[in-house]
Amino acid sequence: MDNLDDPKQSRKVRAILREALRDSELSSLQRSIVQAFLFEHEGRTDKAIDKWRSLTDTAETISNEFAAKVWFSIGGLLSKSDQIEEAIAAYDKSLSFIPDVDVFNDRGLAKVSLGQFSDAISDYDAAIEIDSTNAESFYNRGIAKNELDQHESAIADFDKALQLDPNDALAYNYRGKAKYEFGIYEEAIEDLDEALKRNPNNVHATMLRAFSKDKLGE
Repeated sequence: MDNLDDPKQSRKVRAILREALRDSELSSLQRSIVQAFLFEHEGRTDKAIDKWRSLTDTAETISNEFAAKVWFSIGGLLSKSDQIEEAIAAYDKSLSFIPDVDVFNDRGLAKVSLGQFSDAISDYDAAIEIDSTNAESFYNRGIAKNELDQHESAIADFDKALQLDPNDALAYNYRGKAKYEFGIYEEAIEDLDEALKRNPNNVHATMLRAFSKDKLGE
């Protein structure tokens, strides 16, 4: 899959969207959707939000699925703009149309950024209820639980995340963090070693590994 954060890919996407706008057969709705995506890829976030907002009434008359996607897009852009409470309201609106794993996860992340860890866990619970094979949901829930000092339960969530995605360096990193805070330093070092194998430049893992070794007197 192309990485749209890569400058070359972003330029390619912008070119495709601009070319699409030249199509005289686009409906006004299709043109507005393309414009919203173009504003987003140009970094004109406020304009993208305004354009998506202009589509909400129309979207809600077309289908619940389309309405949910429009509000999800608004929520994502608001989150990127650090308008977190407004983003949560947009995610609420999206979920009022269709419960969706990605929306629950992103709303949970927004709540974590506000320190609302218990509410975030409820969102991750809902995501897992919809799809228990989504590694991201378990990973996110593990982080939120660890913030509440629920280390043992957090470790179990990271276990599940790694069972589903065995190469996730961040899951090893944060399971190592949970184990360090739970006082099982040897196991923490094993996880942090795995994190560093996958990302040798992980400063957080390097520091935690050193702290764990210090606790063991090494």
